[in-house]
Amino acid sequence: MALFSMMLLWTFSPEMAFAGDGYRLPPSEVVEVVDAPRSPSLTLSPDGRWFIGIEPDPMPSIADVSRPMLRLAGMRIDPTANGRHRTSFSRALFLRDLTGKTVTRVAIPDGARLVGARWSHTSRHFAYTLLTESGTSLWVAPVSDPTLALKISDRISSVLTSGYYFSPDGASVIITEVPADRGVPPKKPDVPTGPSIRETSGSATPLRTYQDLLNNPHDEALFGYYATSEIHRVDLASGERMRIGKPDLYRSVSASPDDHHLLVTIIQRPFSYLMPAYLFGNSIEVWSRD
Repeated sequence: MALFSMMLLWTFSPEMAFAGDGYRLPPSEVVEVVDAPRSPSLTLSPDGRWFIGIEPDPMPSIADVSRPMLRLAGMRIDPTANGRHRTSFSRALFLRDLTGKTVTRVAIPDGARLVGARWSHTSRHFAYTLLTESGTSLWVAPVSDPTLALKISDRISSVLTSGYYFSPDGASVIITEVPADRGVPPKKPDVPTGPSIRETSGSATPLRTYQDLLNNPHDEALFGYYATSEIHRVDLASGERMRIGKPDLYRSVSASPDDHHLLVTIIQRPFSYLMPAYLFGNSIEVWSRD
């Protein structure tokens, strides 16, 4: 019995436990290969004169892969980013002409993660989004001097939309933003408000299955909370902004070629427990620019 007790003490001794050692690195040769810089991705401007280049991170960090995630309506949502959950980010952004002789690097604030970048239709501006501790911010930079980037918003919502769209003339940007008066997320009830009801016909049906669907009223409330956004138009010259419409479940927003109207798609309630969000019912509306 004494021998058995000694064996147990030795097995569970704190000095022998590895749980407190933290993450350990492989040999330096492996680290050098894994962390080697990746080739940048280049996006040509519509006028064919410039590239914007994005240098991706070689590997996601532990902080990236452990970001919070909500599984709702067939989607995986990052509640901090107010957008889709992701683990891959980029470390640098630059503007380069076709010859490669002119390269301007865009400053990324400390602690921010570069999500992506996009050209305007006129090639006079490009936009990029950054993920910070407080949410997703949108910046627009002029090609003439990318160091003069203008922060458009730090509350971009991209759960259902891409978050922003350039107007056809490139003079403004249309964004979907987290409502200013959204409040706090719905709290999960301590006690279920009712039973979970499912109905079956008793016969086999060729129904596709999906992951991460809504399961209860609290899931519905969370999805509505994070998917709701409001539309703003921001003038790039003056920075003046104008809200269009009221907060709603906007799936897409696009401007007409003459920029006089908006084509808006809005998800309608009730939500399905059998289908993902992209198969939810929706309405399509045409709005005036104002």
